[in-house]
Order: sequence, then C-alpha cells, then structure tokens
Amino acid sequence: MPKSKKIFAAIFAGILLMGIFLRTYKLHDWLKFGPDQARDAILLEGVVNNQDSMSLLGPVAGGTNFHLGPAFYYFGYAAAKIFGSYPDKLAYPDVLFSILTIPLLFFFLRKYFNGKISLALIFLASISYFLIINSRFASNPNSTPFFVLLFLFSILQMTEKKESRMWPVVLGISAGVGVQLHTFLIFIMPMVLLIVFARLLWKKEIKWKKIRVIILFFLLVNAPQILSEIRSNGANTREFFFSTNSKSKSFGAVARDIQTNISCQINANVNIVFAVAKNEECRDFLRLNKNLKIDKKIPNQGLARSFILFEFLFGLVFSIGGYILLWKSVKKEEDVLKKNFIQIVLLYNSVSFLILIPVASEISLRYFTILFFIPFVLLGLWIKFLADKIKINKIILILLILAFPLFSNMIGVYKSARILQASQANDSENSILGEMEKIAEYVILNTKPKDIIYLTGERTYEYRFFRPLKYLLERKDRIFLEAENAQKINSNDSIFYIGKNNQSIREKLDEYQILDFKEFNKVIIFKVKKI
Repeated sequence: MPKSKKIFAAIFAGILLMGIFLRTYKLHDWLKFGPDQARDAILLEGVVNNQDSMSLLGPVAGGTNFHLGPAFYYFGYAAAKIFGSYPDKLAYPDVLFSILTIPLLFFFLRKYFNGKISLALIFLASISYFLIINSRFASNPNSTPFFVLLFLFSILQMTEKKESRMWPVVLGISAGVGVQLHTFLIFIMPMVLLIVFARLLWKKEIKWKKIRVIILFFLLVNAPQILSEIRSNGANTREFFFSTNSKSKSFGAVARDIQTNISCQINANVNIVFAVAKNEECRDFLRLNKNLKIDKKIPNQGLARSFILFEFLFGLVFSIGGYILLWKSVKKEEDVLKKNFIQIVLLYNSVSFLILIPVASEISLRYFTILFFIPFVLLGLWIKFLADKIKINKIILILLILAFPLFSNMIGVYKSARILQASQANDSENSILGEMEKIAEYVILNTKPKDIIYLTGERTYEYRFFRPLKYLLERKDRIFLEAENAQKINSNDSIFYIGKNNQSIREKLDEYQILDFKEFNKVIIFKVKKI
C-alpha cells in the first residue's frame, strides 16, 4: 500500500476511534434516562423475562395515539438478549448506528467531494456536539441519521452502471426501517422514492423487477405492523390519519409557518456543524429584534448582543450561501454521478422542507436529525468554492475553515462533560442514569423491603423522575406508586417528595412532617409523613 494511502487510512481510523470514544465514554453513568426511556425499558424487560409478548407496534409518536413501527423495540430486544436488560445496554443499538454513521457519511460524501474534504467533514461529524448528545441514549429517532444516509446512498448506488444486486434490497430495508423510526420519514422516504422511480422509469434506467424487490423488502421489514393492522381492523392507521388531520390555515398562517421552517433549518444547520445556536426552540432564530433583548441580569450586555448578531449573520451567510452553491452545482456539474448526488440531496431536502411546514411552529432542533447531513454538504460546498477562489494550499485552507467549528463543538462537549462529571445534570428537564441510581439507592436505604413507596413533589420533577425511579426500584422488588393516584395512603407507607433544590421548596411541605432528606445538587428528595 502506498504511503499516502497508509496515512489516509490511519487518519480515517483515528477519526473513527475519536467518534467511538465520545459516544461511549462513561455511557452507563452519563446515559440520559427519562420517562420515555424508562417506559421502553419496562416494556422490553417484560418481554426478555417472558412476562409479556413483543409488541407488533413501536412507541407512540409525540402528542398522538399513533404508534410507529416496532423496529426500535426489536433493536433494543436484540441488545437486551445479548448484553442483558438494563438502560445502558438498551442504548447500544443507537450508539452503534451513530458510530456507523461516521464511515457511511464518508462514503456518501465521496460521491461528490474529494478524499481530503470528505475526511475533514467526517472528522467534524465525529465530534459534532449535536450528534454526540443525540447518540448517548435510547430513543427511536436517534438511529435515523444512519438509515436516512443508507437510504440515500442506496439510491445513488442504484444509479451507477456497475451497481450490485444487493442495493435494491438495502434500499427496501433502509426505507422500511426509516419509516418506523421517525413520523416525518413516513411521508419523506416514500415521496422521495416515488419521484426517483418516476424519473428512472421515464429515462428507462431501472427495471420494474428492481422496484418490486425494493417494495418486497420494504413490506417484509414492516410485516409486524401489517399484521397488527389486520388484527385490529386498521386501528393504528385510523389514528395516523386522525393525528395528521390538521385544520385549514389562512394564507398568513401558512406564510408564518414557512418563515418558521426556514428559521428552523438555518438554526439546525448552524447548530449541527458549529454548535453555537443556543435556542432549542429554533422558531426564534430569525426574530433578531426579540433575540437582542437580553435579560438585564446577564453581565456584558454588549458582548452578548454582539454574539447573537454574529450568530444571526453567520447562520444566514452559511445556510443561504450554501443553498445557492447547492443549486448552482446542479446546473454546472457535468459529471453524471456527481450531479446525481447533488440532485438527490436537493430532492430530499426539498421534500423534507415541504413536509415540515405544517408543524414548523411545534418542532425543535432535535427533529432535524433527519437532515443532519445537509450542513456537512453545505460546508463541503463552501470549502470547494473557497478552494477555487483562494490561491492557498488546500490542506491549510481546510484547517482554517474547520478551526472554528472544531473549537465550538469541543467547547460544547467539554461543558457538557463537566456538568455530568459533577453530577449536576439532573433537573426538571434531564434525568441521568448514574444520578438516578443514587436517588434510588437513597430511597431503598430509607425504606423496608415490604413498604409501599409513594412519590410526590413538584409537578415537573415528579413527571421527570417517577418512571425512571419506578424502573430502578421495581428491579429491587420494591412497590413504587405515584401519591396523587393513590386512593388511600396508610400511615405505615413511605412517602418521598422530590423537587428543585432551593429555599422555597420547604414552604411547599406544610402538610408534611420531614423525616429525612438528601440533596443531589439541583435536585432534593425528602422522606416525609402526612401531618
């Protein structure tokens, strides 16, 4: 092997190892373990222990009664059977697919960019704060980056003259799994496929036999859902149409949704690659006047406003300029295979944009995992554009361009790691497995094995912590219930009150006698008795 290829392979391996490290370091202790993760862990533990049968449907889509497909549960079940049933083990599939996304992204980007640019972009993806955070816990959308990329890569492979017979199979499987992981992909993937099929059939570049193979494997992967629908007379399908049946909107409301959607995608592009956008609710990104109104308690008002203005201008230039470069590349590119790459990226992004318009006011940055690769493509186009305009060594140029995103992502990772290391991540919006285990241990030490244990507290904290604690305590054969749902609490029962660790919480305990308490940084839990 030539020396240049050995160096390239060594750098590639180093990038992959970095990605693995950042996605697996202290996975058990730092694993996000919220109500949804506890719900899924309880369900899968029942199946693994042969107490329940595996569901033919998956988790419910947020805010609806519609169930996604069961692929996420099947991945978790396989992990539990191999490694054991515990929250960190159930997260292994999502972690694995996140790791596999790195090399797959390289091969996807190589369809258009040279090796150096592709390598630089996957290095950035390996340390992307956005991608790392969304890989370190079990949740059905977390594996979508891998399956979306595999879906698009398979389409590109099928456009090549020497394509293997395996790619229609891979395409059918990736689309079949993808629609089970994210509600939006139920619309996006089939729509993209229909457009691609129509174009290829019109140009006589694909045979019906391959389309039948794709459809066959798509249906096979979704067989459990189909069986469920047959048994229930289409109950889940009715829920799907009910959940998507939105009221008609005025022209002004639609225009606002389009503006919000644009704002969301710009914000997501910036956050995924540069880790500087701080608004989880991306709808506010384009409202510059609103964002410049800084809380008076925040020091260095001028510096804070300057940063917001920089973020705003930077986001606009990077995204809008990137989309212009993307559009120009479609017209200028003469290489057929490279043109196919740009066209499929543009098609997928355009379809996704249209699908997201009706729900733009309800979504956050996390929903853009289905479009995670777009900002990397845009950054690659910027590098390619600047390399053609600026007479400078290409490697030096790439390093200069990557300096800021690399620095900002590492800062994000470092800050998050510091909070987790100090056991300060638990609050009303986050619950971390290592910290949850300590709270569960406190409850066990302050109760007897046969006690009926009740949890009450501040509403957001009770919601956040009840299911995770229920899972952990029931593994220790403890009976754990919500106090507000109890018809009667006996004097011998144990009651725990959980909330934010501040001075005002004690004022909410007037009806209780405090028997004991323990602080867990931002969270405090009391053992109490009704007066």
